[in-house]
Amino acid sequence: MLVVDEGGEEVMESDSDSDCGSVADSQSLTGDLYTLEDITTFLDETFGQSVKVADFFPDPEKFLKSALTLQRAVGVDLLDKRKRYRLKKYMTATRKMLGQKRRKKAKTC
Repeated sequence: MLVVDEGGEEVMESDSDSDCGSVADSQSLTGDLYTLEDITTFLDETFGQSVKVADFFPDPEKFLKSALTLQRAVGVDLLDKRKRYRLKKYMTATRKMLGQKRRKKAKTC
């Protein structure tokens, strides 16, 4: 199982239960993610513009999970190399934004 750590790096996590996941489990997870249509519409509408992910997707963590899942599950025919590159850039910016929010919370507590 791949997990994103606090620094935004993907880390393998050993979990024997995740290897035995059922189809029902994976279907329940997709309800918690943005769809391929949502992501591609965002990428198409924002092409050539400087935008913030938060303006289109209110939940940045859900956006990150969705983007990671789509990159692994969807072929290049549905999400081409240019869109994947742009998606990675948005993912990096979102991770940085989330990291800054966490640091600010830690300082105020």
